Amino acid sequence: MKTRITMGIYIHIPFCAKKCNYCDFLSFSADEVLKEAYVNALANEIKAYGHLYGKSCPAPALISSVFFGGGTPSILKSKYIYQLMSALHDSFELSDDCEITVECNPGTVSPSKFSDYHCIGINRLSIGLQSAEPNELKALGRIHSYEDFAESFKNGRKAGFNNINTDIMSALPGQTVLSYKKTLEKALSFEPEHISAYSLIIEEGTEFFNIYNSYNPDRGFAPLPDENTEREMYYMTCELLETKGLNRYEISNYSRYGFECRHNLGYWSRLNYLGFGIGAASFINNIRFKNISDIKKYIEINNSSANTPFSSYYIDKLIDNSELIILSRADEMAEYMYLGLRKIRGVSINGFFDAFGKSLYEVYGSVIDKHLKNGLIVIKNDLVSLTKKGLDVSNYILSDFIL
Repeated sequence: MKTRITMGIYIHIPFCAKKCNYCDFLSFSADEVLKEAYVNALANEIKAYGHLYGKSCPAPALISSVFFGGGTPSILKSKYIYQLMSALHDSFELSDDCEITVECNPGTVSPSKFSDYHCIGINRLSIGLQSAEPNELKALGRIHSYEDFAESFKNGRKAGFNNINTDIMSALPGQTVLSYKKTLEKALSFEPEHISAYSLIIEEGTEFFNIYNSYNPDRGFAPLPDENTEREMYYMTCELLETKGLNRYEISNYSRYGFECRHNLGYWSRLNYLGFGIGAASFINNIRFKNISDIKKYIEINNSSANTPFSSYYIDKLIDNSELIILSRADEMAEYMYLGLRKIRGVSINGFFDAFGKSLYEVYGSVIDKHLKNGLIVIKNDLVSLTKKGLDVSNYILSDFIL
């Protein structure tokens, strides 16, 4: 008898009004014709995989979370989100308490759109503030103001949402400890259930990379904070959020009790998930695969009149146009550790043995002992986790678990 699995679903909406200066995600602007064609293609892909893992299967997967990411999903008209939600409900079995998140840019939402989301069945919003300071928002290339964010958050509450995440960023151009504290305090004043607090990383292929890879102050761009300032911002985040009842449960994520992001916890726990849309990644039974990034080809494959969502030819074509990554045993063990140790709870010693048939110490004994000695790792009962000191240098520690 086929074993039933639990999984998450990610839906990539690549469209945005304007690409932010720090963004290296697969995103771009588009007209309504392209948006409609893409949503139709997405709906067909969802239906196709529903044939493999959904209601058409003898043991359909139970969907525990759905995440609309981007890009800017909220740039789409409500009817398109409704179309995609309908495809999901028609094709998959969603759990009664399925967490369904839509990422929103304050410059692209209205009270009626939030009301539509709530009626459609969305139950979690992720609203990107990033900063409350006008100069910092301008440097980032954001299309909204702090006032836009405040209005969006209030409208989300009025529409009935009781689970809202706010994204904020530190180490921004021209940012000071004081300006960052103002952003934190303003974000907290709305009493969000969840805050994701990220430090800016300059990624190749972004506008910021062009500016700061060879920084010249004479060009008129504000400098990045120095390492000591960035570290002070990091400690302030931890202390201020936790005093306001937002507990740190992952390196960059804080929530009130019971409002941890289920979808992202699935990523860090190596649970199965399907990704739909261009560039979307999936992870099923220790196999990773990624969709093509060419939107025209993606639409052509999924919207071809010769294809039906349930034809084996169509399924084969989808798979043939995916990038397939079969993980080695060493890769799987490394992922278990460096993803799991991002969680404040840490990783299970017994869980490692159940997954790989080897004791954690047999594989990573020397690494664990080294970091235990330095006070960077702690073992308590069945769990191995990073100490507060270890969280401060997490990238260094996590890299040691790559075999």
